[in-house]
Amino acid sequence: MWKKILYILLGIFICVIFALVVFFNYDKIESYIGGADWIYIEKSNDIKDNTPIDITGCNNIIVATNKTIGVYSKAGTKVDSVDVISSEFLTDSCGDYSVVYAKDTNTIYIYKNQKIVSKTSINVEIKRISIGKNGDVVVAFTQNGYRSGVKVLSQIGEEKLTTYLATSYATQGIISDDGKMLYIAQVDTSGLKIKSSIKVVEMSKIGKSSSQEEYMKEYELPKDELLIKLILQKNQLVAYCLDNIYTFNVEIGFEKIVELDESEVLFASADGKCPVVIRRNKAGNIALEIYDDEVYEVEVENIPEDLKALNDKICVDFGDEIAIFNTRARIVSKIRLSNKIEKMHIYNNGKNLAVMYRDKVELYDI
Repeated sequence: MWKKILYILLGIFICVIFALVVFFNYDKIESYIGGADWIYIEKSNDIKDNTPIDITGCNNIIVATNKTIGVYSKAGTKVDSVDVISSEFLTDSCGDYSVVYAKDTNTIYIYKNQKIVSKTSINVEIKRISIGKNGDVVVAFTQNGYRSGVKVLSQIGEEKLTTYLATSYATQGIISDDGKMLYIAQVDTSGLKIKSSIKVVEMSKIGKSSSQEEYMKEYELPKDELLIKLILQKNQLVAYCLDNIYTFNVEIGFEKIVELDESEVLFASADGKCPVVIRRNKAGNIALEIYDDEVYEVEVENIPEDLKALNDKICVDFGDEIAIFNTRARIVSKIRLSNKIEKMHIYNNGKNLAVMYRDKVELYDI
């Protein structure tokens, strides 16, 4: 009798252990049965602090909310905070530096790792902001509602350059990793056709030359191209246009590396190790294309909602989940989403991902 009870209890114990193993390893088992070589990853931590509006950061994550700008460690612990009342922010990060612009107060906050380096008030309307590896900040702005220009500020908030454009609008400015070259994206709408160009400024010659022509030159993009964004990849300037992606240097000029078709392209990015394009392919299906040493392509089932890339990590938001690809177009992991997200940001050299919802920010090790 006792042996029978013992066997029953042992059987129940084994079933419980088996159920627990299955429960805690369900994603791995599901991937194995389905023949997949990826797994679902769980959040490492989350941040619930006021209402998140924007996120950025390099080694740590910076969360701009409706009341504060907070810096959080990879464990989700707040390590620094400043009170800011703003409903809109512009952000960027590069190397060890990050910049946060609070639009309602017209204030620029520059961070190095987790500490504020400077806080600067500015009296122009900033349209776009970027920060370089040396901590210099570049802002494209308008003044009095129509006059367009670019300012360069040092990491401690000192003005290094202000230049105004005659007939063009400055849509973006970025600075080289060593801080010696400034690149300004310009769009001229004064004529019958839109013209795009890049103004190149040699920062080291400012104050040493008698005229602007000696340190400032302009290079027009091929005919009818609309310049969308400039990116620096390993100190190589990449111009992302509506119809094509180009590399650029002052000796060779523009060299087309990816041909786009506006009617087919859903997303395109040149922020990571290599250009990434999501578009409808010749078969009519949605495909992810990665332009590395060769073109790697994989078809996806769902229409993506966002694309982010950093180094060798490519994150695609499909609404109900985020798929993380490598540069060979293979999925390495996935993240289940509980709701529609507002933004995602890859940081810490591609090792971490922050996912921003309306009421919280979730942190993942990827």
